[in-house]
Amino acid sequence: MDVKTLFDNIPSLLFYKDKENKFIKVNQQTAEFYGLEIEELEGTSCYDMLPEEQARKIHMDDLEVIDTARPKINILEPLTKKDGIIRWFRTNKIPLTNDKGDIIGIIGFATDVTDDMEIQKELFITKKAIAQAPSTVVITTVNGEITFVNDKFTRVTGYNYKEVIGKNPKILKSGKMTTEKYQDLWETISSGNIWRGEFINRTKVGDLYWELATVSPVLDEAGQITHYIKVAEVLSEMRASILNMWNILEYSNYYILIIDSTLNIVLCNQIFARVLGFKESLDVIGTKFSDYISKDDKYIFNSLQELLSKPNSEMSEFLSELVDKDGHKHMVKWFNSFINSDTQWTFCFGVPVKDDKFYSESVDSMRERYKDIISIHRNLIHGLKEDYNKENPKKKV
Repeated sequence: MDVKTLFDNIPSLLFYKDKENKFIKVNQQTAEFYGLEIEELEGTSCYDMLPEEQARKIHMDDLEVIDTARPKINILEPLTKKDGIIRWFRTNKIPLTNDKGDIIGIIGFATDVTDDMEIQKELFITKKAIAQAPSTVVITTVNGEITFVNDKFTRVTGYNYKEVIGKNPKILKSGKMTTEKYQDLWETISSGNIWRGEFINRTKVGDLYWELATVSPVLDEAGQITHYIKVAEVLSEMRASILNMWNILEYSNYYILIIDSTLNIVLCNQIFARVLGFKESLDVIGTKFSDYISKDDKYIFNSLQELLSKPNSEMSEFLSELVDKDGHKHMVKWFNSFINSDTQWTFCFGVPVKDDKFYSESVDSMRERYKDIISIHRNLIHGLKEDYNKENPKKKV
């Protein structure tokens, strides 16, 4: 490849200019940027091609290189094209000398960095947004070393940024969570999936706090996991109490769910989802309770409607067939109670009926116990309402 071919094919602006700021020689990229042929551009100056303010700044930089005989490196400057579009360039300039060594101008080399600047701008905005987010944010390597925490994290935990960088999130362990839960978290995210759940952590000074977290793997272009990111909402004491109560019910051997006035499922425990043939309770939440009741069983709908029309009524009971997604039927004894007139939610507790003896013993033993649990739920949801109103005085419910 000859010198001229190399000169014209360098993917940057390359030009020689004299002391009067006129182009002596330019490559093809420079000519294309200014919208002229090479022969047309040579002999003109920046004052002919650019807005006066830009041209004056460029001319001053050129003169500085000529007068000091020293290069000027990494000049970040905007250049306006013929069509009015502004592009940003990172420019380097060195003295141009003749055969005698006299300085007769400058050699300039300018690389378009507009796209890189846009990316950097987006990264800056993203980083600022994460840093100032109302949730705690933690980023770790695949080995669990913390590489980033945001301001909310430092305020909640009491650790400053430098204290946690390079450390493992285990510094927050409270000893209140099971090994199985951590194992489930690790197996989920290391396989490329998103994990959601709650943590009971300990601050730097030893105080416990609860958070509802989402932990996600970060993948590179090849699909390989490079980092993990945890975004978590710190729960108030009241919300944490509700979550703890629900955790107790989550691992119950009975079907537990909360439905709204239109029979949508607001919450359900894992065993209820599993008996329907779903893997996770999240697959059931948001669907209609009526979708899983035998179409021949009209009584349950009448019973629930009657319950919703009488908010202060005692707990109701009825027997019905639960139908899973494969069409199999499961006989269930349901206990239902209206929770709260504001939320219009109903608490439903189901005892699977496997045989007469089991049915009789289960119903008799659970009836009184779950009256107490329903009472607790009412108090907790009322407390959640008060807690919300304190935090949002302008949006009271």
